[in-house]
Amino acid sequence: MRDDEATNICRQWWDAWTSSAEITQKRPLLAADLRFRFNTTITLDDRETFLTGESWPAGFTATMLGECSSGTQVTHFYEVANGPARLRVAELFTVKDGVIAEIDFLTDSGAYPAFLAGIESS
Repeated sequence: MRDDEATNICRQWWDAWTSSAEITQKRPLLAADLRFRFNTTITLDDRETFLTGESWPAGFTATMLGECSSGTQVTHFYEVANGPARLRVAELFTVKDGVIAEIDFLTDSGAYPAFLAGIESS
């Protein structure tokens, strides 16, 4: 797979996610046996569990700060905002057979609950 193919699939995911698209629009971008890892604390091993639990605060915004790719792997580095709360996130996507097969989501676990609540953390 060329870098631009994996990058294109991950950008489609970004567009669907940041526009709060319906699950039916997101599902085709993810492998049925998607592996999602939140830092080192949570691992999910199927797309439907991920899609059911993947929720962000209403009205959140996301700003892409950087993107890089190498073969089947694409990294997005971005900042999300929920009112005054800000959180920086790095996601490593692995693309296989034209869909996202793995997502490693890395962020500050201590600041994550405050972000979800819309509380600015120090």
